[in-house]
Amino acid sequence: MLTRAGEGARFICLAGMSQTDTPYIDRESSGMAHMVSAFRGQRLFGMVEMRKSERSDLGAMAGRLL
Repeated sequence: MLTRAGEGARFICLAGMSQTDTPYIDRESSGMAHMVSAFRGQRLFGMVEMRKSERSDLGAMAGRLL
């Protein structure tokens, strides 16, 4: 999608960097991690890392356990 972005396009990519459903990928090897690494420092890129969960207690527990 990013390689097809037109002038003025905006993309927002959301991910739980530690949440993955395969034992072969972790927060350092995910597609999101590769994108952030490749774009870091570029003028048209920004990233916000949320360190605190604003989800329900159940949602926060699932984020930790899954």
